[in-house]
Amino acid sequence: MTRPQFNQITSPNEFLKFYWYKEELRLICWRLQLPTSGTKANLNHYILQYLNGIPVNQIQPIKSRHLKNDLKAKQTNLNTKLLNSGFALNNQARLFFANYFNVKRFTFKKVKIKSII
Repeated sequence: MTRPQFNQITSPNEFLKFYWYKEELRLICWRLQLPTSGTKANLNHYILQYLNGIPVNQIQPIKSRHLKNDLKAKQTNLNTKLLNSGFALNNQARLFFANYFNVKRFTFKKVKIKSII
């Protein structure tokens, strides 16, 4: 199933059927004049509120608290849960993957984003 452009999405359920990159979500929020900061989950939350009919001026930024239990590379393994474990795609994750793949440096690559709205 091909993902439609955001302006063709008519409901929260339809929006949730598709995968969106964080930068895409940030761009959608920016164009809708929603808060643009926070985690990917925050950005999804703002868009879902918008799609549920909440007026833009009533959608407030979520004050995120940084996880105090961020996992270090040596605490991470292939069975580490990605959600609610303290795992983040950060320098510690890069170090874990560099060690795992036995490479000097590991980077995450982003897909070039086309216009989505």
